[in-house]
Amino acid sequence: MQAIQKKYKGKTDPESRQAMTQETMALYKETGTNPFASCLPILLQAPIFFALFRVLNQHVRGADPIGPLTREPGAAGRRLQVFGLAPCRPRSWVTAAPPR
Repeated sequence: MQAIQKKYKGKTDPESRQAMTQETMALYKETGTNPFASCLPILLQAPIFFALFRVLNQHVRGADPIGPLTREPGAAGRRLQVFGLAPCRPRSWVTAAPPR
């Protein structure tokens, strides 16, 4: 791949771009690589990350709880102690009430 990129470095004419694309696709076919295979993991993870963001964002804003994350487990997490020590201090941006 790097050899192909080096070969066509600085060439911007349509013929060179077409030739580079054809060589790249031939390399993919030769090695059995699918250039779109890297998209599948993010497509599977995206809904989970969006849902997690929404739940945590609603919790921080103090809005109606979504799912199992209500005020009680959130408060319990702030009182958590490990070996008698609080593992983290609440940050003002997390505990502060949203502006109204």
